[in-house]
Amino acid sequence: MNAHANIAEPATTAPLDTLYQHSMNPRQSHDQADIIDLAQSISTVGLLQNLSGYLDPDQTGTGIVAGGRRLAALQYIQLNPSEFESGMVIDFSEIPVITTADAILARSWAGAEAATQRPLHPADEIRAYAAMRADNQEPKAIARAFGCTVLHVKRRLKLANLPHATLMALREDKITLEAASALTLCTTPEQHSNMLEAIERGRIHPTWLKQEILGARISGTDRRAVYVGSALYVAEGGGIEMDLFTEQMIFEDEALLDKLFKEKLTTAAERATAEHGYAKTIPILGSYVDYTHTQNMTRPDRVPFELPEGDADELHTLEARSGEEELTDAEHERMSILEDRAMGSFRDEDIEAGTAFIYVNSNKALTIEGPYLPRAANGNATSSADGTATQVPSKPPITQGGLDDLRRIQLLALQKKMIDKTDLALDLFAFQLSHDISTWSGPFNVSDKEQPNTPSCTDEVHIDKRLSEGGVEPLKSPPFEAFTEFKKLGKAHRNKTLALALARTLNQPWGSPINLALMEALDVSPRDVWTPTADNHFKACSVPTMDSTWRELVIKDDEGDAEMARFQKLKKGEKAKELEALFNDTSFQEALVLTRAQIAAIDAWVPVVLREDA
Repeated sequence: MNAHANIAEPATTAPLDTLYQHSMNPRQSHDQADIIDLAQSISTVGLLQNLSGYLDPDQTGTGIVAGGRRLAALQYIQLNPSEFESGMVIDFSEIPVITTADAILARSWAGAEAATQRPLHPADEIRAYAAMRADNQEPKAIARAFGCTVLHVKRRLKLANLPHATLMALREDKITLEAASALTLCTTPEQHSNMLEAIERGRIHPTWLKQEILGARISGTDRRAVYVGSALYVAEGGGIEMDLFTEQMIFEDEALLDKLFKEKLTTAAERATAEHGYAKTIPILGSYVDYTHTQNMTRPDRVPFELPEGDADELHTLEARSGEEELTDAEHERMSILEDRAMGSFRDEDIEAGTAFIYVNSNKALTIEGPYLPRAANGNATSSADGTATQVPSKPPITQGGLDDLRRIQLLALQKKMIDKTDLALDLFAFQLSHDISTWSGPFNVSDKEQPNTPSCTDEVHIDKRLSEGGVEPLKSPPFEAFTEFKKLGKAHRNKTLALALARTLNQPWGSPINLALMEALDVSPRDVWTPTADNHFKACSVPTMDSTWRELVIKDDEGDAEMARFQKLKKGEKAKELEALFNDTSFQEALVLTRAQIAAIDAWVPVVLREDA
């Protein structure tokens, strides 16, 4: 017979002032704002779940081992009745409590509630909020009922307006909550349908989804929007939509935004010319000064400046540290200031004869770059004694847009030629993944981005050296020469290199249905590379989880109740050690008189959370 049969008393009631939070309760402290939210929920819908209490022989009253937050919320309501006058009437003399006098069972209740509480799936939460809205419940009332913020409710209700197919895709985890949030920005049913299909078929990465949906609309984080500002844009007739999920503005008229951006930047250029004394300042609409603006110009030398001894020492220290550790943002800024001062300043005559460029960089900061002087025939910048330039910069031979188009045509021609060059493409692919080549300078816009595969504790984790060592090789010769040498190693070497590089980039199976299916098809088990120990697994488990594992692997039938009771009485650390011995010590297995079937089950066992993934 189960040792705990009939120990739990049926659900009963107890006065609130006889209840206290017992030390067994794993949650000994609570956030006050969280307790107030829960109190609002209980006041609105009542206490939906009874408390669980232990009749501790050393204490007076009933010690709550599961339901400490509910207890604190009830106590808050009792102490602050004026805040809940419109809520449900709660009889504080009869609070539902299920009790036990058995310490082991009480401790199991405490651990089980802490380990098994799970939040609603977002799709279920959306459906519940929508149902309450249909009953004319305001967001504030829904927030009180669910113990959450009004903003959270408004976001879920925004998602409730999505088509049924989209909400089903969310519920079935075919799309993420982030993707569903982005889909609320679609302006037509056709756009919504096309974007949903693109996500489900993997034709668009979630990272780029919002950008694709916005199209000609501009996010409030765009550098143009930040520089122009919403006040000026709206004053000029521009429309703005709020993205409820990011709390960012969306500028709906890109043409107007571009017009205002150009006008404001032109005004800033005129102001910079007057304030800094440049001959002229040219506004650049892009986020940097490209070579088409400066190809006939050069930067004059600065007049060196010797930093004071204290500043020089500080700069030396910061530069030395930057090569060994990560500096704070403030330290980076300070080092940049000191480096700029050490470089010195430009001569007044070069500034007066020079051209500056002004633009908004990718960090949304207004930036002035200059001076630039015309390049003389010998390649040096020159200016006359009176500070005027000796040579006027010639007009660029082609606009930046024209140059970009030519480069795209060049790429198109190469791509067409490569379509049928399968072996060459594979050679290039393997070569890039195995050498230190950046995505922008290599043949392809891909990289060998390794996935994190090393747990925090590597005890009894057997990592194949091919996955942990080596990686990319440095280029020992010019790229194409190195590629020619690589091809000489043959297809077998290429294919082996590709297999290793791609293996290092595999996504985690829990997030990839394809890789989960691969696990099954290839008969892969975590136990192929890992044996559980106290340090690498069991110390991270809750007490009920360890109890459940022991019961699954050691207890054969009802006759094992005594052994199960012994294990449950152990401290958490002792349980972890015994479980480690169960997996790693054959003499310990023999002492437990385990059958061959039980030992086989131990050898094949994987944690429940990984079984749920599968």
